[in-house]
Amino acid sequence: MATVEDIEQDFRIMANRLISLTGPGLTDEVSTWIRRGAERMQSEGCLDNKYKIILARDNFQKMVHRAEQNVIPLVAQARPLGPDEMRHAVIDDGFRSLCPIWPFC
Repeated sequence: MATVEDIEQDFRIMANRLISLTGPGLTDEVSTWIRRGAERMQSEGCLDNKYKIILARDNFQKMVHRAEQNVIPLVAQARPLGPDEMRHAVIDDGFRSLCPIWPFC
C-alpha cells in the first residue's frame, strides 16, 4: 500500500519542471495542492487502489500540463513576471480551471 508521503513525492516529481519555470515563489502553493490531493486520497481509503492512484497521477499531470501551457509563453516574453501574474497563470488558469478534478478539488 502506498503512503501519503509516497503519493506526495510522485506528485512533486511531476511538478518539478513547472516549479523550475515559475521559480520558488509558487512552491508552497503547489505543495498545498499536492498535500490536499494526497490527504483526500487517504481519507477516501484510496491509497491501496491502483486505479485511483493512476487516476490521481493522470489528473495531476493534466493540471501541471495546463499550468505549463500558461507559463511557457509568459516566460518566453523575457520580461520579469510579478508573483500575482505567475500565480494567476499557474493556479487560477492552470489548476483551478480543471476543477472539479479528483482528488485535488
